[in-house]
Amino acid sequence: MNLPFNRRKNYLINPEFQLKFILYFVLLNLCVCFIFYCSLYVFFIKLNSFGLDLGLAKDHAYFLLIQSQKKMMVMIFLVLILTISVFTIIFGLFLSHRIAGPIHRLKLYFSTLDIEKTPPILQFRKNDFFSELPQIINESLRKK
Repeated sequence: MNLPFNRRKNYLINPEFQLKFILYFVLLNLCVCFIFYCSLYVFFIKLNSFGLDLGLAKDHAYFLLIQSQKKMMVMIFLVLILTISVFTIIFGLFLSHRIAGPIHRLKLYFSTLDIEKTPPILQFRKNDFFSELPQIINESLRKK
């Protein structure tokens, strides 16, 4: 007897685990973006000091160009951070679903073992992680 698969797509099977998992991905993303922003900031400081070393006046067109480029880069960077964060959240949701799904399935499976006399065959979805577990568990229960 096979446990029926739930065909409905509920991607938050274990919200506590999955939201923490996604939060870790987002924090990692923000750390990487912060490092890139700092390098961008250092780059523009060096450009400013280069202009000062050349003896250019503070209102020179070179500094105006640097300021306008800095503003444009910050705007591009903010849009990029938001876009990458959205993709990170979506990717984290799908990836955590492939981890939480098998764990949820195992919980359901072991709760039915107490009820049913013959153990059902455990199966995971095609792309889930831990794909080796069903075979090990099924073989172990058959030996008993």
